[in-house]
Amino acid sequence: ATKAQEAERRAADEPLFYAFRYRFKQLRVAMLNRNKVVDLAREYVLRMPDRPLLIVEPGCGDAVNLVRLMKELPTAARGRCLTVGIELSKQLAQDAARELAPWGGHCISADALSGCGQFEPGTVDLLIFSCFLEHEVNPLPLLRRSREALRTGGQLIIKVPNFDSLARHVRGHRWCGFRWPDHVNYFTPAS
Repeated sequence: ATKAQEAERRAADEPLFYAFRYRFKQLRVAMLNRNKVVDLAREYVLRMPDRPLLIVEPGCGDAVNLVRLMKELPTAARGRCLTVGIELSKQLAQDAARELAPWGGHCISADALSGCGQFEPGTVDLLIFSCFLEHEVNPLPLLRRSREALRTGGQLIIKVPNFDSLARHVRGHRWCGFRWPDHVNYFTPAS
């Protein structure tokens, strides 16, 4: 809900800039139609040996990334993947469970730290944090638990707004990455 409220506020505050940015994003998506997180996840799955893979996404929302990944994988690779979402919102967790069910996946309704704690150490092949860590009040315990859950050679994909980006330097306090109270952490490539 706050994402929609923030979009309305930005459209009202800077209507021309917002309209241009919105149209540019639509054009970019139509031309490229790519999702870097899903692309990285698909490449990882296709590189892995022919064995079952456990793929987990804390803060999965309605599981759009996991579903897109499953749709883009070849049938043989798809058949060896178990996708598990973790979502705090009960409604989104139900939505994610419904979306993942046709692929044999499910969703854990829990906070990310508790949800990741449900996996035995060294059992998760791929963890995806897409547009999530900036919402996590205390990310370090979650990252530690995630490292414990990862299998040797497992991967962690992280996508967060870049506090050190050119857009943030140019836009200053109007940068789209500032979204209080949702975004409580800000990361740079170094951090």
